[in-house]
Amino acid sequence: MSFTHSHLLPSALSPLLNATTQLAFENLFASVGGRLLPGIPLAYPCLSGQGNGTDCFNVKTQYLNEIYRADNFGAYINTQWETCQTTGAQCLLDASDPTNSTTMAPECQLGSVPGYFIDVRDATDVAAAFTFSEQTGIPLVIKNTGHDYKGRSSAPNSIALWIHNLKEMSYQPDFVPEGCSLAQPGVTLGAGVQWAEAYEFADAHNVTLVGGSDRSVGVVGGWLQGGGHSVLSNTMGLGVDRVGGDPQWGIEADLSDGLAKTACPA
Repeated sequence: MSFTHSHLLPSALSPLLNATTQLAFENLFASVGGRLLPGIPLAYPCLSGQGNGTDCFNVKTQYLNEIYRADNFGAYINTQWETCQTTGAQCLLDASDPTNSTTMAPECQLGSVPGYFIDVRDATDVAAAFTFSEQTGIPLVIKNTGHDYKGRSSAPNSIALWIHNLKEMSYQPDFVPEGCSLAQPGVTLGAGVQWAEAYEFADAHNVTLVGGSDRSVGVVGGWLQGGGHSVLSNTMGLGVDRVGGDPQWGIEADLSDGLAKTACPA
């Protein structure tokens, strides 16, 4: 395998690719096992003169489906974060009627969709991305499902860590987080797990999770770290209250220094 930048939107990606960064991209590509991929806006198959294929039909049919959008790197739940609000560059369909061809732009522009992303599978991918960003000065963002209302998971001329495929789930009746001492029933969820998946898993193991109501939202990202409101919060607290100890959660984070840290009650 080798890294090449002759991708679908070369003019939009060109700010990321020059003689200075080419070697860094090649090293990053090798470090992550070839899982450095071009960020392509969801609507691309329907624009730039490609609007009649099967891919475009699928995009039009599923354009407003949150699960479908969450499963595609180049899509965000709030589509303004796919656009560059400074320049107006975008690649969108008509949200009120995705089949309306009269509103389609003649050209698909990358907007704020990161030019490249890493399909993250382990902590070494995270460390490699931070090293790359520090060496090149290219901004790094983190994306799971694309729900962030502040648009922090997109940025023009950036690369991204896409954690959406970290889907591991496990249940331990006597779970003790690493470095901790208190044992409780525990559910361990990967960073890419969404509530629809978490609830199915919890039901299969007869456990209760304090969770959100939107099935497409990720469990351990902004929802949890922002507090974690739930319909059960009046009686069982916020999602963050269930982290570690008397809970069903422990947090292990991969930091920019490449080290994994575990947080739990004293």
